[in-house]
Amino acid sequence: MTLLIKKALFVGFIALAGAIYTTFSHGVTSVFMSYAFIWVLVGFILKALIDRFLPRRIKKNIKHIHVGLWLSYMINATLGSISIGIITIAGSYTNFLYIQLSVGLISLALYLLLSLVLLWSSH
Repeated sequence: MTLLIKKALFVGFIALAGAIYTTFSHGVTSVFMSYAFIWVLVGFILKALIDRFLPRRIKKNIKHIHVGLWLSYMINATLGSISIGIITIAGSYTNFLYIQLSVGLISLALYLLLSLVLLWSSH
């Protein structure tokens, strides 16, 4: 139960930070900044659902890769979204703006693919 509370507090913290930033931005907002908490929320929900169906006995190296892909998604998608929001609110733009968010989404795709392979191999 305490893990669920920690996860809820983390999602709430990111949502609160986005709300505070939007409140004091003098009317200049970014969807990426306001809704950055959704990446974390989706990540926690997906991990909880997928872990429920994964086999208990997975090789240690594969388990580390699986968790690493999930962490990569969580960090890159959330920070990428916040970075895009800050740069957009500042009125700037760069071609490299969406790279971190893209890395996060690629990590999510690889995490889901590895999850499907692990589920398929266990049956």
